[in-house]
Amino acid sequence: MTFDEHGPKAQGLLAFSESSNPQSAHSRDQTEAFSKKQWSTLPFTEQQIKADPAYQVQVIKE
Repeated sequence: MTFDEHGPKAQGLLAFSESSNPQSAHSRDQTEAFSKKQWSTLPFTEQQIKADPAYQVQVIKE
C-alpha cells in the first residue's frame, strides 16, 4: 500500500492460492506469482471498484 497524488495504490495476492485441490490450475498459481513478485493491482477507490467488468450491486433487505 502506497499513496501518490492520485490516491492509494494497493497490490497483493493470496500467497496460499485459491484451491486446495492439487489438480486445479489454481492450487499453486498465486504461490508461484508470489515467488516471482508478481503482485496483482487491487482496486481501492470506489471508482476503481466500479470499473471492474464483474462489478454488481446486491441489495439485501432484512
